[in-house]
Amino acid sequence: MKKAFYISVVMSLIINLSLQAQNVETFLDRFKDKPFKLSGGLSVNQILYGINGIEARRDPYIYFLSGNINLSVFGWNIPFSGIYSNQEFQYQTMKLMPFNQYGVSPYYKWIKIHLGYRSMSFSPYSMNGRTFYGAGIELTPGIFRFSAMYGKLQNAVKPDTVNTQPAYKRMGYAVKAGVGEGNDFIDFVVFAAKDDINSLDSIPVNSEVAPMQNLIFNVNASKVFLKKITLTTEWGSSALSRNINSSKNTESIPGFYKATDFLMTNRSSTIYKNALKSSLMYSEEKYSLGLAYERVDPEYTTLGAYYFNNDFENLTINTSAKFFESKLNIGINVGGQRNNLDNEKISGMKRLVTSVNSNYSPSSKWNLSVNYSNFSSYTYIRSEFDEINQSNPYENLDTLNFTQLTQSTGINLFYSIGDPADKETRKSISINLNYQKAAEKQATNIQNSGSDFYNGNISYMHSVIPKTLSITTSLAGNLSKISENKTYTIGPTLSVGKSFFDKTLKSTFSVSYNQSFRNSDLQNQILSFRINGAYSIKKKHNISISLIVLKRNLNQDNSTGNFTEFTGTINYSYNFSILK
Repeated sequence: MKKAFYISVVMSLIINLSLQAQNVETFLDRFKDKPFKLSGGLSVNQILYGINGIEARRDPYIYFLSGNINLSVFGWNIPFSGIYSNQEFQYQTMKLMPFNQYGVSPYYKWIKIHLGYRSMSFSPYSMNGRTFYGAGIELTPGIFRFSAMYGKLQNAVKPDTVNTQPAYKRMGYAVKAGVGEGNDFIDFVVFAAKDDINSLDSIPVNSEVAPMQNLIFNVNASKVFLKKITLTTEWGSSALSRNINSSKNTESIPGFYKATDFLMTNRSSTIYKNALKSSLMYSEEKYSLGLAYERVDPEYTTLGAYYFNNDFENLTINTSAKFFESKLNIGINVGGQRNNLDNEKISGMKRLVTSVNSNYSPSSKWNLSVNYSNFSSYTYIRSEFDEINQSNPYENLDTLNFTQLTQSTGINLFYSIGDPADKETRKSISINLNYQKAAEKQATNIQNSGSDFYNGNISYMHSVIPKTLSITTSLAGNLSKISENKTYTIGPTLSVGKSFFDKTLKSTFSVSYNQSFRNSDLQNQILSFRINGAYSIKKKHNISISLIVLKRNLNQDNSTGNFTEFTGTINYSYNFSILK
């Protein structure tokens, strides 16, 4: 609590100083025409659900309320946003930080304040976009900048009989101070997080969950030489106590952390790790050439990010160039990577890492992009059929199905048939092919080394502009290879869209059919119909209705898994603006 008190005092002093600095403006400047403005929007989304053949997969009635209001008073902008739902989420993600959130971020010129459920990014090696419940501030007066936050990073989660992973309530704070602008700057960051050991009454004997504490120091700097050479460097040092209940330790403390022991107590479970990233780039108008180095120690961890890669070292050369009057753009990053930096693993890995991004657009009719990368990254693998067979957009809100990728490739081709300037009709063909290789499935901690995912789609669109009519046909397929099992899905989709009453009423009808196979054996067939309508009244009132009927048939003698599912969605939104 002392740390929170000190932070609040510092933030108050900074706000007071910043307000004093406003005397460079005259008092009358604030009383301009229409000094008061209120704008925003409210939305109510209701979902009606029914199913025949199997037990219901969700509640028969769900609603979502969301709103955003921006109040402007004499130059101050005060945006408020919130979201609420009666849906009960079952997964760990929404227990650590609830779906029902609210927050406000008022700002005036170079002053911005955050209150409620907000997210801020200080650096990739410390606090990086993680949602918190608390308060924050950002100040950018000229070449100086200052940011700070304090709040709850996660709720306490009690263990239950559904094998829910327990978690301690975690509080954290971050402070960032820097000077500079553009590519000439230096920033200093301090981030700390600590679990509340009193937030849980008990932990199961077989649980590996322990209260942790994290302290990170971070420096990020950049400098431009001769207007063409840019040097950037970022260093992070993390101290992580994997169990606050472990005994105190006064030995093996790095000298730097001895001077900051008042922020964190060294324990027998404390580890000290470092991360470094640096690059040197030479840029011209049509090409650039650079050298980059990054090293992250094994077990380097930050409690301010959801996912983080460690135990690797990269040394790469990167270049980009424009050809044929910028119609062809190519970026290449190639180098070496190794892991097992401390030689504690049974085996290590050394490999060539490469990423290529290219885009070719010889005319307004053609566009081709090709991308390849074998750098490790986190993503949410989602095939087109996840969306086609999804009955409402809120099905997977409470999951973080992030998967670590070690390789990805994408090819996207677009061709406009006929004259792109034709005001009567427009026709186009698009082809998308993607490949992803997964190393580990993060959401459930199941090892999926060597898993391969292929996705492909080809579509044709025909629009009759005067009649506001569009027709789209597509064929999609995906293939998943996990160990010896192969699962693939394929099927067409037809969609027709039409607008009425001067485009105030927009409607869409689509039908999709797809089949899923496992090792060449037909598993199921899904047929879905979708009708959507949206009506706008004076651009302030918007009403939309969606009806989805999804029918699934299992290719088995026992048809107890067959079902017909109905989902109806009614959404009303209102946008307003009041000036005085």
